[in-house]
Amino acid sequence: MSHAALVQCTFVGNSAPDGSNISADCDGHITADACIVTGGAGSAGVYVNGGSSAVFTCTDIWGNPNGDWVEPFADQLGQDGNLSADPAFCNPNDLDFTISASSPCAPDQHPECGLIGAWPVGCAWPADIPGSTVATLTLAPNVPNPFNPTTTIRFELPTAATALLSIHTLDGRLVCRIVDDWLPAGTHDVQWHGYDRAGRSMPSGVYLYRLQVGVQSVARRLTLVR
Repeated sequence: MSHAALVQCTFVGNSAPDGSNISADCDGHITADACIVTGGAGSAGVYVNGGSSAVFTCTDIWGNPNGDWVEPFADQLGQDGNLSADPAFCNPNDLDFTISASSPCAPDQHPECGLIGAWPVGCAWPADIPGSTVATLTLAPNVPNPFNPTTTIRFELPTAATALLSIHTLDGRLVCRIVDDWLPAGTHDVQWHGYDRAGRSMPSGVYLYRLQVGVQSVARRLTLVR
């Protein structure tokens, strides 16, 4: 019997005959906490066979055409912070799976759970966008790019603020947070050494680096070559 613990993950648009986004089979057990599961095709978003089990907390399973909260875990909807609602991604067509400030997965909208999903709030409430007067963030291209083993990321804050600079895979999975701190206004240089949050070396590929301050965010791509 195998066990998988999924914490603060975002699953979007996968396809499989059984469990388009998540599957528990062969007497396996899955726990999922603060995850988003959406857009799966070919089967229900999550599949759990008779000999397996799944326990969800603070998880949003929504928009999977062949089924969301299905048996044998249908009774978990509405319990332990679980929900079924549009996560309100900022721009999924461009692989931007940050969430709107109005998303039910945003920390302020679901305080008992905090952030649901791998990506933070990345865009304002729709009504706030036209009249926004917040100064623009500046995120420069990383140098060098492509890189191995280290690259420097430069960004500029117009005012002192809590800044979050994170690395993500192109499908939205959080790799690591490089900066998550209150910083003064001005230019800041930080480095990424190609490791995830557990200290494991990441493989060659294209990644996103994203700077977020409040409801504002900006992202660029970088390439790691091993």
